[in-house]
Amino acid sequence: MQYARNSAWRGAALLVFTLALTNSLPAQTPSTAQIVFLRFKMKNDTITLIKLNTRPGVVKQKRGGEIRGGIYYDVVSSSGKSLWNGAMEDPLVQRIEYGDPAEAGRIKIKYVTHQEAEFTLRMPFKLEAHRIEFYRFKSPVEQNRREILRQPLGSILLQMKGGEPK
Repeated sequence: MQYARNSAWRGAALLVFTLALTNSLPAQTPSTAQIVFLRFKMKNDTITLIKLNTRPGVVKQKRGGEIRGGIYYDVVSSSGKSLWNGAMEDPLVQRIEYGDPAEAGRIKIKYVTHQEAEFTLRMPFKLEAHRIEFYRFKSPVEQNRREILRQPLGSILLQMKGGEPK
């Protein structure tokens, strides 16, 4: 009898939790969700948009974390509200790993800096997305200051319309 009563309470709690979770989810369902693929070209520290595509799908959850020497981005609305953000490795810097000829089994790492590169970002479709802002963080040592500074790399207009980019 005690087991049946506890089971009923657990079932009721699970139902309430599921309903609360369902009501807090965004309006887009997996069947209506769309991914925006943004193809960029970066030359030195100038970023330009090459192509923008929208396809059905759901963007996987981003992993948090800081990327040392990376590039950060914010997708913002026309009022400046952040809608989506992330970080990525610098597309101009390529990491190359190779076997050390002097010591078998040892891996050497070399970084090669390019003047130009292309890269793609994915983001969920958001009608209110107005622009994407790219930036780096400058360390206090580089600037002879105490605080970390945000160095803008550019801002690109992204006006969306309906389920398709404008």
